[in-house]
Amino acid sequence: MFLGFLIALGLFITILPKVHHTTHRWHRVGRNLYQIAFQEPWFLNRPYTLGFNLFRGNQDYGAAQRSESRGFGVMLGRQIGYFQSIQLRYDFQKVRSNGLQPVVGFATVSGTSTQLTSVVASNTISKVTPSWFRNSINNPYRPSAGWSLLTDLEVAGGPFGGDTDYIRGRAIGTKLRGFPKDSR
Repeated sequence: MFLGFLIALGLFITILPKVHHTTHRWHRVGRNLYQIAFQEPWFLNRPYTLGFNLFRGNQDYGAAQRSESRGFGVMLGRQIGYFQSIQLRYDFQKVRSNGLQPVVGFATVSGTSTQLTSVVASNTISKVTPSWFRNSINNPYRPSAGWSLLTDLEVAGGPFGGDTDYIRGRAIGTKLRGFPKDSR
């Protein structure tokens, strides 16, 4: 669902926030994600991108295993030339998960099931993600030539705080080529 409105304060400023809700249900497994996001692609009449988002999500994995998360993110980017852009993003989220674990020291006879007890884990994730994007695809609606590449590197914890530390790199690429002409 997209929601758009116009504010007039001497200047006409167009604000197009994206309000997003997704619900998925598979038998006993389900997911709900609520997100409010705003992104300005031409900030201060320059090729800067500025944005933020707020989110809350619930994931049900079945068998008493669930995860809840909520947080926010801010983003600053810059267009470089016609086909490239760079971004720096900061995200903060709190995650609470519960599940089942075997009882320690519980002796079982072969062929019987182990007794399980409920456990809860809470994590705080604070991360910075620099990214680079290049897109030379000729038409976003009916593409026939070009390529795109997105690379980013999530750095969580360490000097950014939180209690979860990791580094995760990602690269996503697309290359479009037309089919050969029929030579009949």
